[in-house]
Amino acid sequence: PLSKYEFKNAYYSLNYKAYYINREDRFFGLGISDYYTGTSRYAVLFFDGYDLRLLFEAPVDGSDDCKRAVLVDGYFYIFGENGSYIHSITH
Repeated sequence: PLSKYEFKNAYYSLNYKAYYINREDRFFGLGISDYYTGTSRYAVLFFDGYDLRLLFEAPVDGSDDCKRAVLVDGYFYIFGENGSYIHSITH
């Protein structure tokens, strides 16, 4: 691995469909649930050529296996079981 980013005290999906991987634009996304509080979110990271950095976290609820993300024209659309979230990106 070139880099790593660690989410402490968190659960995440083992279902590959729940991950967003865009090698060309160097984005990576996954659903995360906090081990202690049970809060749920979707995190999007960016690889800048040297390291992974957190771009944003979207507050979407539900099972991590059911979260999905897509990037369209500079906007991330993130979907969970109980709602969705839209985030504009610039890098």
